[in-house]
Amino acid sequence: MSKPILSELEYNADDVASAILLKADLSIANDDLGVTDVSSSYTLQSGWANEVNALIAYRFMGFIFLNINVKHAGGSPGDSESIYTIDDDDLDPATNQSLPTVGYGRDLAYCIVIHTDGNIKIVVPDNPASDADFYVNANGWYRI
Repeated sequence: MSKPILSELEYNADDVASAILLKADLSIANDDLGVTDVSSSYTLQSGWANEVNALIAYRFMGFIFLNINVKHAGGSPGDSESIYTIDDDDLDPATNQSLPTVGYGRDLAYCIVIHTDGNIKIVVPDNPASDADFYVNANGWYRI
């Protein structure tokens, strides 16, 4: 019977998987994968402020992975109000992309849409408690 393509040490090891892992090169870094931080290409629009953190955006293999966490001072924003604009046309989505949202203190919105023209807008925001500020968070990805 023929042996699988393993060295003598790996083939005769009690734990073949551990023997292979000991010899594997697992030193992969973000640079090797092509993950790029493109957060600085997004501009926050007037009336909005970053909440817990500023927008986070990573580019990887033709996709953008995005974290948005913002507040709108003075209550609910207007429907289709722009939250961010994308400054680099190469980062605009191939098609309009909607992201689900999470609010705070009963704040809610139907979704956030990333438009092919580079505008990121909130859709049907609601502040039923009429709080002084409106908070929304969205996480997602889109194809560029």
